[in-house]
Amino acid sequence: YSEARFWKTTDGGNTFKDSSILFTGYLWDTDDSIAFDLNNPDRFAIFYADVGMVITHNNGDYFEQRWNDARALYDDGKLYGWQGFAGDIQPIPGSEIIVGVEGDWRSRHQVIRTTDEGISWELKTDKSQAENSKFVAFNPDDPNVVYAGSKISNDAGETFSDVNFGAYDGGLIVAMSASNPETIYATANYIQVLLRSDDGGQTWYKCYSPAWGAGMPVWKIWTVVVDPENPNIIYTVSYTYEHENRTIERDLIRGTCNGPDDMTWERLGLMEEVIESLKGSQIYSFYFSEDLEKTFPIRVARAAIDPNHPEIIYAGLAGLSGFSPVWRSLDGGISWENITYNMPNQAVTGMIVNPSTGELMVGSWSGTWIFPAPYENENILYNKAVSRPSCFDGLQNGDETGIDTGGSCSEEAIGECVDLTALTGYLSQWKQGSLGMAGLMQKIEKWKTGEGCTSG
Repeated sequence: YSEARFWKTTDGGNTFKDSSILFTGYLWDTDDSIAFDLNNPDRFAIFYADVGMVITHNNGDYFEQRWNDARALYDDGKLYGWQGFAGDIQPIPGSEIIVGVEGDWRSRHQVIRTTDEGISWELKTDKSQAENSKFVAFNPDDPNVVYAGSKISNDAGETFSDVNFGAYDGGLIVAMSASNPETIYATANYIQVLLRSDDGGQTWYKCYSPAWGAGMPVWKIWTVVVDPENPNIIYTVSYTYEHENRTIERDLIRGTCNGPDDMTWERLGLMEEVIESLKGSQIYSFYFSEDLEKTFPIRVARAAIDPNHPEIIYAGLAGLSGFSPVWRSLDGGISWENITYNMPNQAVTGMIVNPSTGELMVGSWSGTWIFPAPYENENILYNKAVSRPSCFDGLQNGDETGIDTGGSCSEEAIGECVDLTALTGYLSQWKQGSLGMAGLMQKIEKWKTGEGCTSG
């Protein structure tokens, strides 16, 4: 999405050629990987887990790379990794202060800060303070306050102090209430305990910890999304439950923290809708066959709430490939619809609703995907994004020289020269593991020249 480039060399690095055809963008990995400027809808930054931060000042017309100086910190041995995981822009008009979390894939993340939109970066926590933090937020009511993992800053990120979580170990701030930014949530004790503070992290109380036994609603608190209007309500994922004699993991669940040790839960039934949509498919036939006892391999991984319409809830799925990963409710979770459309059937790694336009932005292993809001709005990104090219959509797009031909589409393969009988056999062998991907591609490569087409 951010005009990323792949470069290829075939002569040992002497020359490089742009090889970006059909590359759809980098990966971002959390629900806090996009930082929106609350005072300027044209400016937002994305913290990519592959490369670091990029920023736009024109609502996505193009992005500027701002990761070079952060990589220099890594090269100097001060930063565990240059990958970006979360960040936020100071909510003061024109401010160029951004605080982020960068690190490596081993969950060793550190806080970094820039005062010039990422042209230069300064390290705020050293390697001894690295932690598995993937949340950064400025308090919009007090824009000098920054929440970042186990630390809080009162001077816009210039200095940070440790949060005192009392008797709880490994505390990390994971969410902030938009309607009351003094209310923040944290996880502790190996993400099994949910803590809450209503005074900006000065004091804490426990909303929930798991009580082992049948019907336990939540075990690990993998994600936390706070209702934009009610600071008592959060969304996370449930523990396992039984459905059609199968174990289902991680459905979307809504919790209400009424006070210390007073949490009520309501599972929203999304996974039942997902399973119902799969009936008749090979996935359903395999995992719900009577002679097998298996845990269903698809689960809710991410959630997002429209900050301007809290009845609009989004959920992103992960797990086995071949499923539709993006779902939406327009009635507060009473009913659900699959809105995946042309997004590849793959795991959702992050999702967030643009507060200015209401568009859903979804992170994945193949870049950022934008879904239009279910209502009219202005200054939208959706029309600027490039639709996923397809060799079967009846359009001339991507680098095609004609409709579904040329460029990235082989005219012969898309046209008459496909041996459908042989292809079915090859795919069957590939699924059974008796034919590798390289062997499969070698067998069908000859069809591009018209060779071997004997049955259609």
